[in-house]
Amino acid sequence: MKWGLLTGGLCLAFHLSFAQMGQQFGSYHRLSVTIPESLSYSADSIARYLREHYKTPKLRLQALYSWITTHIRYNNDSSYYYNRSLDYEEKIAATLRRKKGVCENYADLLADLASRIGLRSH
Repeated sequence: MKWGLLTGGLCLAFHLSFAQMGQQFGSYHRLSVTIPESLSYSADSIARYLREHYKTPKLRLQALYSWITTHIRYNNDSSYYYNRSLDYEEKIAATLRRKKGVCENYADLLADLASRIGLRSH
C-alpha cells in the first residue's frame, strides 16, 4: 500500500511538472543560429549580428538562447580556471574565447548579450 501511494505520488508530481514546463516554454523553439566564427569572439559583434538578423525581441531572445546553448560547452574544469578577481567584462571575453564555462558563465553571457540587444535581464 505504501509503495503504491509513493509510486502514484511520484508519477503525479512528474506529470504535473512536465505539463507546466510544456505550457510555459511551449512557444519557444530552438533556432538554427549561424553567427560567423569571426564574429563569435566579441559580445558586441554577436549582439550586432542578432539585432541585424532577428527583428523582434522574441526572435532575438530565441536566437541568443539557441546560440549560447549550442556553441558554449559545459566544462567542470572551467570552474577552476576563472579567477574571482576578474571583472565582469573579462569573464564574458574569456567565456567567448574558450567557448566553454559553467553555470555562472552561461548566466553572465546571457545577461550581458540580452542587455546589448535591448532586452532586460536579471
